Amino acid sequence: MIFKGLGYAAHKSFDLGYYQDAEKYAIQVIKYPDISKSDNLSFLSNLAICAHNKGDVQKELFYCEKMLEVDEHNPKIYVNYAYALMQNKQYEKSKLYLEKCFDLNYKEFPVYNQLAVVYLYGYRDFEAAYSNLEQIYNLSNQGSNLNDRNRYLLFHNSLTISGISGNEKLLKHIIDFKNSINAINDQKVSNQWGELAEICETVNIGIFELENGQFNKAQQCFSKIKKYKWKGQIVHLAEFLNEICFVIQEHEKIQQISDVELLLNYVSQLDVIELFQDYKEIIKEYFLILLSFMLLLENENDKIDLKEKKDRLKKYRSINLTTSDFINRSFNLIELIEEYKKDYSTTILKERVKQDYKEKLNLLTRSRFNIKNETTFLYSLNSVGNINMALFQLIVKIINLIQKNEPSFIKNYKKGRDTSLLETDFRDIFYRSFGMSYDIKISAEALSRVGHTDLQIESDKFGTKTFEFKIWGSNDYKDVVKQIYEYLTDLEKDGFVFMVNKNKKGIKKEYVNNLKREEMGYISNSYELNTIDNFEYIVSKHKIHNETKTIYHFIYNIF
Repeated sequence: MIFKGLGYAAHKSFDLGYYQDAEKYAIQVIKYPDISKSDNLSFLSNLAICAHNKGDVQKELFYCEKMLEVDEHNPKIYVNYAYALMQNKQYEKSKLYLEKCFDLNYKEFPVYNQLAVVYLYGYRDFEAAYSNLEQIYNLSNQGSNLNDRNRYLLFHNSLTISGISGNEKLLKHIIDFKNSINAINDQKVSNQWGELAEICETVNIGIFELENGQFNKAQQCFSKIKKYKWKGQIVHLAEFLNEICFVIQEHEKIQQISDVELLLNYVSQLDVIELFQDYKEIIKEYFLILLSFMLLLENENDKIDLKEKKDRLKKYRSINLTTSDFINRSFNLIELIEEYKKDYSTTILKERVKQDYKEKLNLLTRSRFNIKNETTFLYSLNSVGNINMALFQLIVKIINLIQKNEPSFIKNYKKGRDTSLLETDFRDIFYRSFGMSYDIKISAEALSRVGHTDLQIESDKFGTKTFEFKIWGSNDYKDVVKQIYEYLTDLEKDGFVFMVNKNKKGIKKEYVNNLKREEMGYISNSYELNTIDNFEYIVSKHKIHNETKTIYHFIYNIF
């Protein structure tokens, strides 16, 4: 009686989606010594599903293993077990159990579909992944014999795998699919799958161009995806790869440490689907090693763990796309660092050795990306001649990066998901970017004589630079000039304002009128409108108390 009651409670809780209760009751049920084999498997299956729905992949695997102990010759249990193994990234073992299904003459949709996923995630073998889906096409009369769900998965997975492969052979499959779907006499179905096929075709070509170093052509392909209504991982991938093309093109402008730091920070914040997470990590590793070497050449920093870097890179050897270029370049950098350390430690002409290796580093970086010999904003904040000009250029570069890869808080506001913007979100972006300069101190909400400033950077060479961040129309935005003036000490002659315009119309006229108000201490005829890198910024002078201060204003329009 107790057994039946617990069994009923477990099934009822499971059906209602009360997975915590279902698990509690089912665990009690399977402890009964006289439980039948079929009941045991049924409750273990429910326990595995409960764990899956709760996102506990380890517990899901545990219950699938228990099912295997109960019946070790059931191919359907093999499939469930293989799926749990795959969820735990045990791809080799997952593949083994799926192939065991064939030995038992079980050649159904789930086996081939999961094998495709295993080859995709575990081996990055796009052709092997597609060949398993091709088996489903052959066994199901091109998918017509499948139920709606499995047919959807077959079409979606075969197109997506072909799309993200960048493989010309698999591109042909997309084109064949487009032709076959256009022949269907159902306009809705034709439009739905025709659009995904076009997206996958475009991504395939874009990846092909990316692999072959045609970054402008690749970006043109990835940018086309924006016009489609389809939402999904392949669209997110196109957005990610579009940003990678941008990073590679920005790499061409690298000359100074802060350039590498900014790109490293930019790559770190990119959103990417799980399949391409390693792709992102490889690019990060490259920039970290490049940054380490540049710091080593500049200030003799000897804290680079080359063995750890090598070990991390070795596990990425099988990744496709342009990652092989980044991996090889990373190993070349490590080799160059090792040679430099050896030569530097055995010579008295240390500055000569440094200069020689700076030239070698330039040759190495220039060899792949054709770095241009042009001046960018910073080398180190302490080494530049005009600190304000360097900061202007850095601010504009950060704005450019924000616009090309909008943070989620801006996207959510523009789409109406959030009703307000926070000054701290913008400040944090600048904090991370400024904070990467190795020879300054940086603080957010620093204590001044009259309150807390938004952001300050300090150096023995140029003193303190104070930044204030405001949202136009929010809080005390009209008093921003007076506020930053009050923060500045007698030794600080200038301050920086970053004003965010959240409106769809411009605010420059209103902003200028506001800063010229009498209570702002505006000095007549001090207003200037200057341009740097095609971005306009405002300069004004103010004297509220005894000292005259220069304020630099940057307006960022989110629309």
